Amino acid sequence: PKTVEDIFVAAANNWLVSYENLSSLTAEQQDALCTLATGGGFAARQLFTNGEEHVLQTKRPVVVNGISVIATRADLINRAVHLDVPAIPAARRKDDAEARDAWEWDRARVFTGLLDLFTVVCHLLPEVQLPYRQRMADFERLGEAVMRALGEPHDSWRQHQHL
Repeated sequence: PKTVEDIFVAAANNWLVSYENLSSLTAEQQDALCTLATGGGFAARQLFTNGEEHVLQTKRPVVVNGISVIATRADLINRAVHLDVPAIPAARRKDDAEARDAWEWDRARVFTGLLDLFTVVCHLLPEVQLPYRQRMADFERLGEAVMRALGEPHDSWRQHQHL
């Protein structure tokens, strides 16, 4: 995104905001992603007016990826699930056609697996009680339910927030 406004326009027009191959985000852009995660808006002067305001209000999930660390501000880090994905060894790499064919073969199982995980998480969520609540308590509760659904011991979310 070039501006904070671009982030909110993308969020207002899509169910998921996704940015690929980022090198960095400004402090203002990171704040905007935090606002999207918990819900909020962006106000700008309406075109061709002097005093009227247009507000883009939304709440959306955001996916960002890059080789370097993107989330550097505490607020965004608290709202993020950070995945370190290992490099694929050269002998196991696929070209686009092979990767697309493999995805077509696997996508139904991946989607089914995600739905199964979601079902278990929804079942476990009412039972998850946190010993103490952090700033993003609902997010932490959900993360803990996911970890338990994956067979991890209690309090795993707090210990593995950066997977």
